[in-house]
Amino acid sequence: MKKIRSDPRQLRKQLYKLILAEFSMYRVRDFARQLLEQNAQRPNLAYKAFITAICVEYGRPFAAGAKGSLGNVSSNFEKFTDSTLKDTHDILRTARNDLYAHYSTEHQRVLLELVSKERDGKSGFEARVGRADNHVAPIRLALVKRLAIFQAERFRAEGQKICLSVLEGQALSPGEYQLDTSGDMTLVPYPLSNEMIEWID
Repeated sequence: MKKIRSDPRQLRKQLYKLILAEFSMYRVRDFARQLLEQNAQRPNLAYKAFITAICVEYGRPFAAGAKGSLGNVSSNFEKFTDSTLKDTHDILRTARNDLYAHYSTEHQRVLLELVSKERDGKSGFEARVGRADNHVAPIRLALVKRLAIFQAERFRAEGQKICLSVLEGQALSPGEYQLDTSGDMTLVPYPLSNEMIEWID
């Protein structure tokens, strides 16, 4: 595998983003798998929670964040030769941006139901407030799962290329490390405690 030559700090930052992006895709895959196994339907609260998680998690690698953000992954990961995967990608991104991560007057409606109410002999109204979400497009879970696996493989392949360059010249021994993006070292000793840690298998 060919090494990539570039500024070491930029390479470490890029590797960091790719590893996190790969994790996001495996979460999306697992959320979609869970919904497919449960055969959950749209009105179900669990379905809504998982769909929200899928859209937000899928969009993370492609959205610049707040303070301390690593920025987006390369726009190359938004290009597809398979139009079905491209359509699914676009649906998830639009749903994340316009329905699940932000408010939009196009996709959320606030509703009021006024009911006549008489109180102390006087006529008036009582209001009930509701919300309706206009779904961007139907989310086909089997395609979401396929897209997540496809993207995870792309992130991993790019990360493996960068990893050779990033780790070059660093003295390594068995142990527990954290990938560092700020200092001169690539891997910093880091004792794994009782933190909740996910590993890519």
